[in-house]
Amino acid sequence: MKRRSLECTALILALLLSLLSVSAFAAPQEEKAPLAMENITVNEFDSTYYNDGGTVINNFGTVYNNGGIVYNNGGTVYNNGGTVYNNGGIVHNNGAEVYNNGGTVHNNGGTVYEPCTHGDIAPAEGGTAAAEDAAAEEAPAAEEAAPAMAEDGAAAENAKEPEAGEDKPVLYHIELTADYSKLASIDGLLLQPDGTYALSPEGRAVIRANEGLELTDAITTAGRCTMGSNGEVILSNVDRSGRLTLKFKAAPPVSDLPSGSYGSEQRLSLSTPIEGARILYTTDGTSPLEKGREYKKPIELERSVTVKAVVDLGGAVKCDVLELNYLFPELEEPEFEDAREGYDSMGFRPIRLINTGAGTVKVKSVSLHGLGKDCFVLNTSRGGSVASGQIDSTSWSVRPADGLKVGEYEANLVFTLDTGDLLIEEVEFEVRK
Repeated sequence: MKRRSLECTALILALLLSLLSVSAFAAPQEEKAPLAMENITVNEFDSTYYNDGGTVINNFGTVYNNGGIVYNNGGTVYNNGGTVYNNGGIVHNNGAEVYNNGGTVHNNGGTVYEPCTHGDIAPAEGGTAAAEDAAAEEAPAAEEAAPAMAEDGAAAENAKEPEAGEDKPVLYHIELTADYSKLASIDGLLLQPDGTYALSPEGRAVIRANEGLELTDAITTAGRCTMGSNGEVILSNVDRSGRLTLKFKAAPPVSDLPSGSYGSEQRLSLSTPIEGARILYTTDGTSPLEKGREYKKPIELERSVTVKAVVDLGGAVKCDVLELNYLFPELEEPEFEDAREGYDSMGFRPIRLINTGAGTVKVKSVSLHGLGKDCFVLNTSRGGSVASGQIDSTSWSVRPADGLKVGEYEANLVFTLDTGDLLIEEVEFEVRK
């Protein structure tokens, strides 16, 4: 009852002001005294007003609104932070609120409230949805609002809910064929009281896949789906109620340990940004979709192994397989027989590098380390590679230095691998009397 009383009061005010407006526009050649209203400025036809915090009724003029309230009855308003009640005019909105009853709004980030068939307040394109009760709290009471004027001077009534027999804005129901809430965001579909969605023929819905997912297809039985340049899908031109089906592909898991050759035990961590997704993996080269176990903690690696992993979301969501090859090559220690003091030059012994993995071992360089490093000689410090399943016994070799005195000598052979990891083996030599 209170709402209808407020509407009646607003309508009476609108009719009174419309009579004044009609007389003002009927003879534009005569000078009319401005409409006097307490604390309210009336911006007349073809005039410009800069509103810095007050209340303005705009009758086909131009208003630059910097924080105040404007009731726009057909002119142009540049709104930079205030509130505009727009009844058929043009509003350029740069971040504030507009209650729009049939006009044109160029919205750059603000909130625009439009009438909707089911009585909710729905946002215009580019704006932000507001709940019906929030819109009611923010909108002023009907008796406090200035009356809205149509272009011909009659009271504008397009802000009211349509009465029986009047045309209502057309909305078509859009049924989502699955729960996509964890896969994508859908902006523009209007949520109905019964939990379904709707869209007007002039409206559009923008669908964006969540992080870690890619929209691969969108199929609708009503309207048209178009793919944007940034991977989003736009549903528009809806001409009947219908269904919307979306298809996705998940990005493979993210690894913190790249494939390569390692000389010591490693720890592999896998992750995905997709909410609610599982990671399945295998370490024997088989398909993780068939035999994978769920990843729950870092994987300890100490031998050559092939790891395959996928993101599992269930349903029809596809996922690329992540494949990683970890190589743990082995070095065989070169062996020398003990020598007598005054021995002649010792020959080179091969350094055997054994690759037991499924990829190629890549060596950056070879060097000698330790206190006895000057007591041995390498044939080369250059790097090289060893193919999968091969043993290299020709690329690198070592021998004791000439003229060593009686004693025991040892040093470390250090292979620096492509990952920066080190493969170390000890080499020994003894000189007796």
